[in-house]
Amino acid sequence: MEDDRSVYTLVNGALQVRDIETGEITGESGKWVRPIAVKEYSVALGDHVCDLVRRGDTYNIIATKMNLGSPQTIYRWRNKHPDFDEHLKAARRDRADYYHDQVMEVAQRDRIDKDEVSALKLKTDLYKWGAEKANPQEYGAQTKITGDSNAPLQIMVDTGIKREEDHEYIEGELSEGKEIDAGPSSSDTDEAERGASADI
Repeated sequence: MEDDRSVYTLVNGALQVRDIETGEITGESGKWVRPIAVKEYSVALGDHVCDLVRRGDTYNIIATKMNLGSPQTIYRWRNKHPDFDEHLKAARRDRADYYHDQVMEVAQRDRIDKDEVSALKLKTDLYKWGAEKANPQEYGAQTKITGDSNAPLQIMVDTGIKREEDHEYIEGELSEGKEIDAGPSSSDTDEAERGASADI
């Protein structure tokens, strides 16, 4: 890794910064060495962040490992550098494969103590969830809709607006006290049919 003035390398989990001209170590980060704060973005640093994302590290862990101060540094880089943002999205999709591999490693274990079962189930469920969120096309639940080509699928949308029903209107005048004969009702027709069948 390098920028205009320094070369960044990882040595035994610690980030070393060397001066390009002299080759001197100007800073180190790690558990047992003096921390340095790397705030300036470089393509090499961005690539290293993406590699750590692919290995399953969270932004919080990455910020601690690389002494970036906080995950907000990564967020700033992402917003300021579109190419880094694209590489980060690809790294997150790749991380789904890492999560998948973690689940498969549990599945391939020869022996699991009964005391471990609930913890391993929780862990694998979380890895499966992470894989699904990171790459839904590959690891998400797939819904397939099939139908008859002669009777294509129709989608009905209920807007909540009720239409008035069509009414049949009969032209004529209604005088007071008179009833309009609309013809035989269905109950009258049924009685007439029953009567005719009884006569036969």
